[in-house]
Amino acid sequence: MLISPSALQDPGDGAKPEDLSMDCTDGEDELCLEEILTLYSQPINEEQAWAVCYQCCRWLTQKQRRKETGGSPPGRIAGPGDVRIRKDGTVKLYQQSSP
Repeated sequence: MLISPSALQDPGDGAKPEDLSMDCTDGEDELCLEEILTLYSQPINEEQAWAVCYQCCRWLTQKQRRKETGGSPPGRIAGPGDVRIRKDGTVKLYQQSSP
């Protein structure tokens, strides 16, 4: 299950993704969840929220499988700015180290 790429297009209020400052991106074709929420000026719907949760869990599981045993403790997701959604609907997380 992927987040629909159309979720990143035409918010309907006249704002366009290219009009936003892309502070959350690393130059790739992605937006952070915080930017998407700002762009829409409303919460995402339940289906989109479940898709984001699924993609975040999938990303964390894949990261854990790649990590060697005895590695660093898991980080934490501080907020929607840490969740990056690519144009194809996949999610990438930027975690802060645990204190």
